[in-house]
Amino acid sequence: MAEDSIGDVNELEAQISSKISQLYQSQSRDSYDIASILYDLKDPVSTVGLGEEDLDHLQDLVFDIGTSAVLTPADKRFTVRHLFLPRKDYFLNTKLIYRILSHIGIPQVIYKKGAAAAPKSLSINLQLQLLQWLVCSLHLFGEELFPSLHRMLPILFKHLSYEYSRPYIANLIFLTISSCSSSFETHFNGIQNHRIHAWKRWHIQLVVDLFQKFPLDEYLKSLLVLFKTLDPSIDWSEFSSDRGYDLNRLIGVTSKVFTYPNFDYLDQLKEMQYRGDASNSNTHNTILQDNLRKYENFGQSIGRRKRQKYNSNSESVSLDTIEYGNSHNISINEVHSLETLVLNLNNIRYVNMRSLFNEKSNARVYLGEMKKVFFILSNLSEGNINNSLQKIDYYIRLSIIDDNISSIELNELCSRVRQILQISVGTLEFNSVNDFILFKFDAQPIGSADNSDNINYVNLIQRSKLLSFLPLSKVDLFEKSFFEKAMKILDRSIESNSIASLRIHTLYVVVPELMSLYRKWYSKVKSLGVFQESKFAVFEVFNSTIPRLFKFILDVFPSVKGGIDGLLLPIMDFIRCIEIEDLNEFFDDSALLLPPALLYSTMFQGSPLLSSELCGYIAFCKNYHFKKEHYHAIQRTYVMDVVNLVWRDNSFHYERSPTSPSKAFQLNPYFISNMRTSHIFNFSNLASLNTTGNLFISPAWSFITAQLIWKFEDSVEEVATRHSGPVSKESVFRMNADNDLNWLPLTFDELKLKVLRELDSLGFKGLCDLLFNSLKTLQGLREEQA
Repeated sequence: MAEDSIGDVNELEAQISSKISQLYQSQSRDSYDIASILYDLKDPVSTVGLGEEDLDHLQDLVFDIGTSAVLTPADKRFTVRHLFLPRKDYFLNTKLIYRILSHIGIPQVIYKKGAAAAPKSLSINLQLQLLQWLVCSLHLFGEELFPSLHRMLPILFKHLSYEYSRPYIANLIFLTISSCSSSFETHFNGIQNHRIHAWKRWHIQLVVDLFQKFPLDEYLKSLLVLFKTLDPSIDWSEFSSDRGYDLNRLIGVTSKVFTYPNFDYLDQLKEMQYRGDASNSNTHNTILQDNLRKYENFGQSIGRRKRQKYNSNSESVSLDTIEYGNSHNISINEVHSLETLVLNLNNIRYVNMRSLFNEKSNARVYLGEMKKVFFILSNLSEGNINNSLQKIDYYIRLSIIDDNISSIELNELCSRVRQILQISVGTLEFNSVNDFILFKFDAQPIGSADNSDNINYVNLIQRSKLLSFLPLSKVDLFEKSFFEKAMKILDRSIESNSIASLRIHTLYVVVPELMSLYRKWYSKVKSLGVFQESKFAVFEVFNSTIPRLFKFILDVFPSVKGGIDGLLLPIMDFIRCIEIEDLNEFFDDSALLLPPALLYSTMFQGSPLLSSELCGYIAFCKNYHFKKEHYHAIQRTYVMDVVNLVWRDNSFHYERSPTSPSKAFQLNPYFISNMRTSHIFNFSNLASLNTTGNLFISPAWSFITAQLIWKFEDSVEEVATRHSGPVSKESVFRMNADNDLNWLPLTFDELKLKVLRELDSLGFKGLCDLLFNSLKTLQGLREEQA
């Protein structure tokens, strides 16, 4: 190399070291324009490479996972892609391999005091970049490479559990075992001989177990082929009791599964100007050529196996295989974003059907979603929809009726089916799901024969998970095939406390899912003309089932300890989503109006949310044109009784006139008169029966309104006295009449209005809808919400 050229190289190396030192010594990413410095390093590094110290500094920056890390995730990816170019005058330290492997895992973020702290690992994309760089750079570690990798085999095999990194981890295992494949005999007592291989028995067992979960994973297949090639005496039946797959006849192994990942990286290394000891470079080339030869030899052996299979005219069909696309260039495991999925829709290999349902680990949730989306998109875009859907349909049916399935596995299966149907947004329909919902067959989990009541509830919960996906075409069968049978199960008398608890839990699952189905059905028929049969059929189901739900909820009310919000609110929300024109045209009075006993019981539960929602529902019903005067009279009674209770300080007011709507919540007048004389209202003048339900005394509202009054008092600097409570018309008058007290300059009615407006801003819209729209004294006083 000429002296001028050597001088240029030295100058570039000095520039690189200076800039990397500048990055390494910076305290935060705000100290310099990090992205500009990294970009300025790209050309010099590609020309002369990195020295050992410079590479170590960049590694420290890349592996820094603290919240104050100098490099952003994008900076780290740029660094690995463009700047991890070691010079050839030294060998990489094998500690770097440990460092990379120690960061493989799903990123987790810890939150401390509401703020994100340091994540536990690098991002998945950066992990994959580092693994690819490691596989491409193995020859740069020198002769210590494979002895070190052999010691790391336990770590590598454990990392096979991560699907996203499996291509590179399997590649490392392949090269390690292939390079340490020579076995040797050991002698015990001069009699017994043992042959020791580079791998352990548990290594094989781990790969077999993973392969049974992912039978079409080519990397796992190829590792099994590698084991069998190096040790033909292996009997797979010793490692697997699953007869569904014959491991001794593995098929569909791709000959190019183990390859050098990135030849552009090799070209970059070759183009670097090199000066130094040639022996290092020779060692690099020797290891590289040896690795490439291993890839080629394995591919050729797979090719020979395929030719032998074809020549023998043997054909094996995998029922778990769903084939898509034409090019088959990439694996679904390599897809980590929706954009990549859509761009490569026609180039993705097979998806194993079981993997759509068996994503048990949180680490694979996102990849599982990718598989489900891919399945949906492929079926929409390809002509193989009938075949693929039929396979999925059979799988679901056979899995549900499998008597070896546990209750937990049944729950997971139905959850996965639900996810697929959710992602399909109505484009997919499975007969097996419809039949299961409509009680055409039952699941019989392990142990179900010992407790028939328990399994009935378990089945109903799983059916309810899928209920909202029942197509509109099944509306004629719905009431008889599902609703009647579900109510029969829920209406059974229960003696066991555990079964009673399961019954209530089942009810809390069934009702919201049922309303979700009703919403979907209504959304499909609401735009149809009034003479459409489907619309009539759907509203016939509504009118028949909702009154029965109201009655059933009232019957179980005493046994529901946590309140019935989760049962009643979904029904009211569904009814309010129906357009008023359709309600007036198709809805029955009995399906719209809550039974008096149910409304009054829930109104006094002490829940401000439920009370407000009930008030809002009563206000909503005022827009409905009742078909029968009996129900209209009940609605007017609801309005009058609730307004008297909450606002007028006239709780439980009863008028004997049959035309008057004031009926004191349908309580007997004699009971009310006795209640007024109760000692509860006679030992103090702070409360009376008339005021028990108002905003300042009611158990549902008193704490909230007290906080609001404290807020009002604190907002006025002149106020030096707090109201001791409870607030009443007389107490407010006394506070304002006492000249020695500085309190809010508000009358009782003004204070009530101010509190009501604050409740409106807090989201208690139902209460305010009823009061502002029912009382003339409040007309036009509601503030517009921003």
